[in-house]
Amino acid sequence: GGSIDRSLTVNVSAPAAQVLAYKPAQQSSDIVIQAEETHDRISKSNKNWVTANNWNGGTGTLKRYIQAREDTGVNISGYKANSPIARYRIYIPPGWNLPKTYRVWLRGNAAKNQDDQVYVQPDNATQTCGEDITFLTQPNNGSWFWASRRNNSATGPDAKITFYGSGVHQLNVYMKKDGLKIDKIVLRPESDTANVSGNGPANETPQVLVTP
Repeated sequence: GGSIDRSLTVNVSAPAAQVLAYKPAQQSSDIVIQAEETHDRISKSNKNWVTANNWNGGTGTLKRYIQAREDTGVNISGYKANSPIARYRIYIPPGWNLPKTYRVWLRGNAAKNQDDQVYVQPDNATQTCGEDITFLTQPNNGSWFWASRRNNSATGPDAKITFYGSGVHQLNVYMKKDGLKIDKIVLRPESDTANVSGNGPANETPQVLVTP
């Protein structure tokens, strides 16, 4: 008689790859990010976000910050196509009240007016969400302080971003003017109206492995 095929075919799906992302402890928690701890950086227009080391005024363990370089006085238009990007992953757990809106705070240093603006947007948003944060209120050029204003105005509306679903999201920081330095990023829940000051929250939000 004919032979019997006793082979067994088993289809095994590969597990979804996990990624590191900032995961806030609870819905009311700030998301606190050291600016140099990006998950990705994209160079454009011969510019990039570069980490500066061994800075004695930094707030992170290694006293670092990022800077839009080289500083040649460039003001980039058409930022989504032309600006270098610093990217950060944010994880919004299932079961949270959505959408989740945060006010964006940046601790930065603008040595001159040609250094004082960035764009900030979530994911691949087409809407204006916290873009054009401006460092115009510093008491002295070159000082470190917190900014959270948009529309190219020191007294403009708060810069806010919104995450509309749970899971892994992306925070994009686009260079507008080269030369700006950024030390820390704080996403503060919209319901918390307190300003960020000094060195900001002491404890960085942990990065954990999550499934996109």
